[in-house]
Amino acid sequence: MLTDSQSGYRVFSRQALECLEPTEKGLSIESQLLLDAQDQKLRIEEVRIDSRYDLDGSTISAGRHASSVLGRIVVLVSEKRPLFILGVAGSLLFLVAAAFGLVVIETYRTTGVLAIGYSLIVEFFGIVRILSIFHGITLNALKRMSGNR
Repeated sequence: MLTDSQSGYRVFSRQALECLEPTEKGLSIESQLLLDAQDQKLRIEEVRIDSRYDLDGSTISAGRHASSVLGRIVVLVSEKRPLFILGVAGSLLFLVAAAFGLVVIETYRTTGVLAIGYSLIVEFFGIVRILSIFHGITLNALKRMSGNR
């Protein structure tokens, strides 16, 4: 059995209908409803349904659908948890900078020549990492100050 959070088949309790107010349009409404239900501490339960994906229906390719939904999920989560999203991005950028830094060190160790291009890449990713984390902290503080937890 596979889970498909984007199937569009939903049943809502009266409480959920009173609490949830969708603002998204298109394919990302499913993700918004799930995130909002989780924020409202509503019970989310999966029920097995039979679906056929081999029939004609959607005019949107699977790749386009997936990238669209994933992009909106990142935006929705970053609005709710900016420090988490930008902190993760900053951590990934740190790993990239560290990998290029190792190349710079190894090149210098073996040849005695400083790899300027790789050094600039390390600096670039390092600066973007710092900015990402700084923006995450700032947006998180603004969110808390506005009372929008």
